[in-house]
Amino acid sequence: MPRERIVTRAPRTREEKIHEYNSPHGTWHSNQAGLSIGPYGPRTNRETSQGYPAIASEPPSRTVYRGSDEERALRYVEKGHTSNIATLEAGDFHRKPKEAAYFTLNEAYADECARRGNARGMVIQQSVPSRIMDKAYVFPEAPTDDWRGTVLQNRARDPRPRHPPAVSESRRRDVVIGPIAQVETGALLRRTQKYRSGPEYESSFSPVPERLSNDHSIDAHRRGPSYVQQVRFQGEALDELAELPRHARPAKPAKRRP
Repeated sequence: MPRERIVTRAPRTREEKIHEYNSPHGTWHSNQAGLSIGPYGPRTNRETSQGYPAIASEPPSRTVYRGSDEERALRYVEKGHTSNIATLEAGDFHRKPKEAAYFTLNEAYADECARRGNARGMVIQQSVPSRIMDKAYVFPEAPTDDWRGTVLQNRARDPRPRHPPAVSESRRRDVVIGPIAQVETGALLRRTQKYRSGPEYESSFSPVPERLSNDHSIDAHRRGPSYVQQVRFQGEALDELAELPRHARPAKPAKRRP
């Protein structure tokens, strides 16, 4: 059985404890099987019991991560409301009015996102069974013209995609996996208007280089340059995601450069 490690820190208003877990799926504490109640341990007004490891009875799964602020992370973990993880604007792999949520396969990148502008950033973690992930539309791990065209047309909110076919096909899928374009939409549209092709056009999308990962099963299959992969959930897959075991923990501090 996984061991639980408790780390104490200076209290804010009362004695608090941060619960961290050292098993692949974590030890889930809840009065509902598999539902973590967040980072500060059981509440005094809530009877808790030992939960189940995430997806214990499911086929092989993939762990996904999402950086968030503390309030929304805990609300999602406790209530499962997808509004707390939904992307408000058009994203790389969806456009409004579809509700969609983006996660990443890279834990270190999720920590980085959680720290941005959040004094108490948190990382949401879920294990998604293969029955959901296997239905995904998957872009190549390195940026391609199809990926760039899809990102551009979705960010530009083009309702009638013509090229590439990947745009319409990925929009129909409830799960999409591919690189992340780490660029503000306005800057992307301005630059791609100026540069319609070539290296300047390709560099406009700023794909995120791979961070160190704890998922060695992924790293073992990588060839050539590696990029952080995002996972977009919408429709039935997003509804299923909200029913899966979920856990939130405080974001890890940035590693100091030697």
